[in-house]
Amino acid sequence: MGAPALRGGFARPRGGVLGAALLMFGATGAQGAEMRWRCTLIDGSVQLLQQNLEPSFRRAVGLCERVQRIASGLARVAPPVAVTLIEAPPPAPPLAPVVASVAVPVAAPVAAPAPAPALARDFVAAMKLSTEQARLAQQLAPIVESASRRHGVDADLLRAVIHVESRHNLRARSPKGAMGLMQIMPATGARYGVAERHRLYDAAVNIDVGARYLADLSRMFPGRPELVMAAYNAGEGAVLRYGRRIPPFAETQSYVVQVKARLAQLRAAATRAQESAPMQAAARPDASRAERW
Repeated sequence: MGAPALRGGFARPRGGVLGAALLMFGATGAQGAEMRWRCTLIDGSVQLLQQNLEPSFRRAVGLCERVQRIASGLARVAPPVAVTLIEAPPPAPPLAPVVASVAVPVAAPVAAPAPAPALARDFVAAMKLSTEQARLAQQLAPIVESASRRHGVDADLLRAVIHVESRHNLRARSPKGAMGLMQIMPATGARYGVAERHRLYDAAVNIDVGARYLADLSRMFPGRPELVMAAYNAGEGAVLRYGRRIPPFAETQSYVVQVKARLAQLRAAATRAQESAPMQAAARPDASRAERW
């Protein structure tokens, strides 16, 4: 069915606020040209009103359009639309390629970082490293060297502590709860900002914490490496309680002896490697000379 015809422009009475508005703004029967609003309600009925009710009654009024009431009927009033024609500019000519002569500096060749020195055979034998331990010690060499430079701790001391503490076992854990390569207690890790215990099984984190702890102990007991080793094992508080001496604990005293022995072996192996380096270089064939021949 089509929409109901307009009956003199008057709205049918309705209940509520909408009914009152329809009665208030219903069109009059005056003749001549008058501006009105033709509103379609949600029930399909069409009302001719003196005011646009769509903004105030969105749920009840579907659409209102402005119309002009003339003698012959209703004419819809369309809002004027200003149209400005803009002539498109002609396309720009293609740009000619510009070639600029730029002097590119030639960077000096950067030398590749020297690989970590291979573990000497006599060191592997003296430390009684298995094939797997020797492989892991070689992989840890860059981490150890980095921590040594970062915290000012002898790299050989770090290697000796790692060997005595865990025998290069990344997952080592003592009955007392010490963890990882350098057997870091969770409380010590938290002191140096490692609150998550599982991170102490990370080789780089573990060695960094151990190196920082040894650096602090070295400042606490300057020139006394045996006290540094004893404090690393038993705690600095025990060393201080016993008058800055190695505590009379069998474990701590044995620990100091083992670390010192491993440290001496490492330094002796390094010395032998340095002494044999010139002889090994002299024994290598001269490649440039061989090419000439």
